[in-house]
Amino acid sequence: MERKIVEDLKRISGESHVIEAADQLESYLYDQSVPLIRPQADRRSVAVCPSNAQEISEIMKLANRERISVVVRRGGTGLCGAVIPVVPSIIISMERMNRILEVDDKNFVITVESGVSLRELRAYLQKNNSSFIFP
Repeated sequence: MERKIVEDLKRISGESHVIEAADQLESYLYDQSVPLIRPQADRRSVAVCPSNAQEISEIMKLANRERISVVVRRGGTGLCGAVIPVVPSIIISMERMNRILEVDDKNFVITVESGVSLRELRAYLQKNNSSFIFP
């Protein structure tokens, strides 16, 4: 990825939340799809971990302005290769957006940020003596 783009991402989300080193980036390049049939990831990509919607908006403006592909992911547990960047891309990892915002027991509604995993949600509900039926 161009140095200017990486520096812009660091300005948006903070230096420690931009992953470009090959050994650290590896875990952001693939999901759980079968290696034999999954596409090859483009290692010229960069990952960024925003903490809020404003940062995502700024990242998307940058990607649009520079005409860079964007891949959004969380845990990489998918099996279909949908989060694999096949061209140089900005990988937006939702891992920092993992807050549970509201639990409305009366109406059976839970409001969470997009990075909350099912494991985190289950643990929160167990701790708070609540439950949720997962498919």
